[in-house]
Amino acid sequence: MFTVFGILTFGIVTKLSRYVSLGSIIGIIGFFIEFVIWGLIGWLPLNQGEFPEAAIVVFLFVALGVARHHANIKRLHHLVDLTAQV
Repeated sequence: MFTVFGILTFGIVTKLSRYVSLGSIIGIIGFFIEFVIWGLIGWLPLNQGEFPEAAIVVFLFVALGVARHHANIKRLHHLVDLTAQV
């Protein structure tokens, strides 16, 4: 289900904003939020003791993804990002 929600989030944000990098950033942040929610309600195949560690690892991957988009975030802030031809 993560994949379905991620693709939908990316597609909707990209379609509405016409910024692919914004769709990517929102998509990976949404992935982390979804991971945490599913973990808290017990929908992930993790023991309670494993969930905090898994959440930290997922957070680090998300932080890395956002850091990799640093230049795109600057362009978005100045509204200079390349728009998608959707």
